[in-house]
Amino acid sequence: MIKPIKQLLKKTTQSAGIFGYMSPEYLEHGEATPMADVYSYGVVVLEVVSGQMAVDFRRPEVLLARRVHEFEAQKRPLEDLADIRLNGAYDHEELIRVVKLGIACTRSDPGLRPTMRQIVRILDGKRSMAHEKREKVLRVEKIGDKRMPVLCQ
Repeated sequence: MIKPIKQLLKKTTQSAGIFGYMSPEYLEHGEATPMADVYSYGVVVLEVVSGQMAVDFRRPEVLLARRVHEFEAQKRPLEDLADIRLNGAYDHEELIRVVKLGIACTRSDPGLRPTMRQIVRILDGKRSMAHEKREKVLRVEKIGDKRMPVLCQ
């Protein structure tokens, strides 16, 4: 049986997703946005670089994204985040660039995360994290009963 379009488009009141990949604003409001996707992508980047799981209940801080942000706040060398199974066999500049990208993507404030377009430029090597500036500022506003990202000059 085919469901009516209104039923398919009806807003869900329940969040769905895997805990370690969900952005803070998605956990709070349950609204999927492009910036929530950027956050999830950043978690995957940090998993690949570090060889660690997004959620590890064996650790005092269970969330990888928070552990990495604490690591950065302590001004520890970002190379120390590299998966130990790599035995140092990687391009150090690329590692730093990708770690910084993962950190930027998992910032708590969605307006401070890079856009997917910026992420692609960074991964293509056309831009570095240091040179990447937000083309437009993104903020989240309540529009009707939904919280939506808004681009502004």
